[in-house]
Amino acid sequence: MIKIQNLSKTYRKSNVRALDNVSLTIGRGIFGLLGNNGAGKTTLMNILTTLVDFTQGEVYIKGIPLAPKNYMLLRKMIGYMPQEAGGYPNLSVRDTLDYFGILNGLTAGERKNRVSELLNYLNLEKHADKKFKNLSGGMKRRLSLGIALISDPEILIADEPTTGVDPSERIKMRNLLLKLGEDKTVILSTHIIEDVSYTCEKLAILCEGKKKYEGDIEELMERASEKIWEIEVKDEKRLKQILEGNLVAGIERGQGKSAVKIISSQKPYNDAVPAAPTLEDAYIAVERVW
Repeated sequence: MIKIQNLSKTYRKSNVRALDNVSLTIGRGIFGLLGNNGAGKTTLMNILTTLVDFTQGEVYIKGIPLAPKNYMLLRKMIGYMPQEAGGYPNLSVRDTLDYFGILNGLTAGERKNRVSELLNYLNLEKHADKKFKNLSGGMKRRLSLGIALISDPEILIADEPTTGVDPSERIKMRNLLLKLGEDKTVILSTHIIEDVSYTCEKLAILCEGKKKYEGDIEELMERASEKIWEIEVKDEKRLKQILEGNLVAGIERGQGKSAVKIISSQKPYNDAVPAAPTLEDAYIAVERVW
């Protein structure tokens, strides 16, 4: 669906290289995009949504080159859910969806049917007449998803879709994305590792503009298992030394001892044993010790 080859982006004014020779292949389903602030995720999304031009490389979306002459065509294929849920304060949920339907060129009949479908899909029917300013954070996020889906795009790009919502709303959003991933290409950019673990089979990790990993989560976990160690400590002095001198992923205390999980490319201590990694452990390992 999306082929990215040797993509680079340098911002001229600041001379910052936000993306450095990044290549990715993104197919149907949910593709996770992980990386800290400054990793290049936002720049990549802005390029794919035609908001920013790239400096070097090639991008193909369903075989169509990402170039200014094709922007209008490609925009019809892509829905974008930004990190900040924007809306007109005094417009209702229904009117907001209808308005964006107008902007996307839907006829009155198409808008009526599509708005009804989305209200049902997003579980917003009971709140259809509520003004945007009176919605909870979770409802605003779901409405933002609805706006991105108003023209039924083949590709959805979601930027931090569960940020700032409670656990219940986070689960709702994950389930909505899972359903969408059955017949669409969904790019999920997030710093919430649990969201990727719950929804994605494949992911990419960016670090300072470069691709550090691309592939299956299962493969990532297998590779990370060689770099995750656990050591049992009973002496507080030694515990302090371990915490100060290592990349520690976690610590569990109980019954007068502490189990310390360490991320290291080599066995850090003679009494350290291999430990089963979490996706968060694997992500940190990619960034810090690979």
